[in-house]
Amino acid sequence: MFGVSQERILYKRISMQTTVKAMPGRSFSMGSLGEATGSDGTVYHPFNSAKFFAVGNVTEFRIYGKDKEPFQGFYWGPYFTYTYYKLTSGTYPGQFQDNAGVTYQADLQQTFKVSTIGGGLQIGIQGVI
Repeated sequence: MFGVSQERILYKRISMQTTVKAMPGRSFSMGSLGEATGSDGTVYHPFNSAKFFAVGNVTEFRIYGKDKEPFQGFYWGPYFTYTYYKLTSGTYPGQFQDNAGVTYQADLQQTFKVSTIGGGLQIGIQGVI
């Protein structure tokens, strides 16, 4: 994952930091996970050529101690996070029938999408070099 952060001062002792993170679509192999059998009885491994993608954001509000300015010393505050994941399998042949009983051949592909949302309270120490 790649990430970029930006912290901005909102008030005397309060700042907000936003981190945007992304993982460009990347192909990889997951072995025999999700094994599928085609209409001709052939066993396929669609996750041998899977593709994974992710993007997200973390937003933090930081409240610094009374004796310090933002970017220095002890801080605490709430944070919120969101991440979206997408996993796509390779294609494999399959067949299906419509309501009239006509059989169709098609290349099938599985896609899994997951979004996570979270938040909490953080405590930390920051210094600037």
